Amino acid sequence: MPRNPKTQILSLEYNFTTHQMIHISIFTAISGIIAWRFFFGYYYQINYIKGLVPLIILILLVILTLSKKGLVKNNLHLYKGIFIFNILLFKKKINLKNKICFSILKFRKSQKYAFFSAASPDASHSFNSFDLYLLNKKHTEKNLLISLKKEKNSKLAKDFVASFKDFNYELYSPDFS
Repeated sequence: MPRNPKTQILSLEYNFTTHQMIHISIFTAISGIIAWRFFFGYYYQINYIKGLVPLIILILLVILTLSKKGLVKNNLHLYKGIFIFNILLFKKKINLKNKICFSILKFRKSQKYAFFSAASPDASHSFNSFDLYLLNKKHTEKNLLISLKKEKNSKLAKDFVASFKDFNYELYSPDFS
């Protein structure tokens, strides 16, 4: 939990897709096997110092796999955050200069699967993406705040940002005049 009582957090969804998590989990398993061999290997004496490197990599990969993205706000600033079990690990300040409103745009995206080229070269996964953008007055400048896969989470993010400094939710309608 944040130390400042006026700081509010909103942990939304995992940083990675299922396919990406599988890839990270493969490297996690390899690091685990290497750490196990160093700590409990039967060829040489136990070498804990050499085993610490793969053990640290193992711990970092598990944290990376389980991390979630979200938003953090206090009275003055809005941040993007990285969370593990609703504990804030990292936050990045959002530039709000000339931004007075926000909008959520829905996109249809697809991600190609890696390592499936022989059986099905065009194997991919399609999904909806709900991207929350910060906008200027005329909606001609937009900055991506966060991209979410679930509409329910986009509504939570919408309410969270709307309560920050009276940001208004508006339908995206650029005025190029």
